[in-house]
Amino acid sequence: MALGKTWRNLATHCQMAPIEWKNICWPEGKRTEAYLVCKGCGGVMQEHDKPHLLAEGQWQATAESDGRTASFHLSALYSPFLTWAEVAIEHSAARIDPPRMQAWQNLMLGEPYEDVAAQPVAVRWLAARAEDYTHAPQSVSVVTAGVDVQDDRVEIELVGFGLGDESWSLDYRVLYGDPSGRELWQELDDLLREHVPHESGRQLQIRAACIDSGGHHTVAVYNFVRDKQARSIWACKGASRPSMPPWPRRPARVGKNRVTPLYLIGVDSLKDALMARLRIEEPGTGFCHFPSGRGLDYYAGFTSERPLRKYHKGVARRVWTKAAGVRNEPLDCRVLAMAALEGLKASGLRLRKPSNGARPEPRRSIAELAALLNE
Repeated sequence: MALGKTWRNLATHCQMAPIEWKNICWPEGKRTEAYLVCKGCGGVMQEHDKPHLLAEGQWQATAESDGRTASFHLSALYSPFLTWAEVAIEHSAARIDPPRMQAWQNLMLGEPYEDVAAQPVAVRWLAARAEDYTHAPQSVSVVTAGVDVQDDRVEIELVGFGLGDESWSLDYRVLYGDPSGRELWQELDDLLREHVPHESGRQLQIRAACIDSGGHHTVAVYNFVRDKQARSIWACKGASRPSMPPWPRRPARVGKNRVTPLYLIGVDSLKDALMARLRIEEPGTGFCHFPSGRGLDYYAGFTSERPLRKYHKGVARRVWTKAAGVRNEPLDCRVLAMAALEGLKASGLRLRKPSNGARPEPRRSIAELAALLNE
């Protein structure tokens, strides 16, 4: 028998009902004022009503019993030591970070987490969201680049980021040439020195770039980035390891004399985050903006991979797998651009919504971060 705890609305005495996350509400932008809405009558219960609700609660069966076993379910919404506001604030911080969201759903709600990244995003739905912008919009405060190296070209995406990691694809280019020669790398260097026009009239520089070194031209990538560390142009290699962070605490040292930094990035966590963000439907925290004019192949590239559960020697592993016949360079470039942003954050960058295209603000205090979460 499965049992759930229920409560009765103190004001209207309607039917017993469980405290569920879908009934926790708050005024727009004020999660600190979260309250419970009765699903029967619409009455409002405030946090100070919780002790009486718990005292009057009852365990009620929610499933048939075999006569021998009883199980119980109780979420953190019933906790006398944790407020509804605290649960709501933690949800705000976790909702664009799949690993953190999984922990929130498991621990706060006591519910299994659905792997949304395994469900494909509709290509035409993404394309239909395209917007008309030619300059970096007002909310962009930093620009990064992701560079994917192929045998006959490099593909680059420039991405602008704002508050809450809201992102705008600003440019996508393909430079054709031989990566084993110098000319192609000079073109890439010239591109990374370009400035991006901002809606405010300012010109934004590309603050960081991650270049994939895991292909057939590893040495060429090392040679290119060796003297560009001051410009935050980094050689990166994806590492698919469980729970690996997006950006390492310190780089490895590679190349001649072991002086070139190589950053091993957690591509699984970055792809999880991207897939979650692509599903956000309203502009704001985590939302991905795309400009008009991109072909369907570009959007198909974003959805070219999905995580599958595979077994090796009897052990299940979650592996990102590419669909046959679909190019995944747009996905790789975006993941690298996101990694570049994580690298800047590791160096102290804090994003904000600029009023005039200003540069990112310095590190925030703990109090400022807490206030930001409550907005």
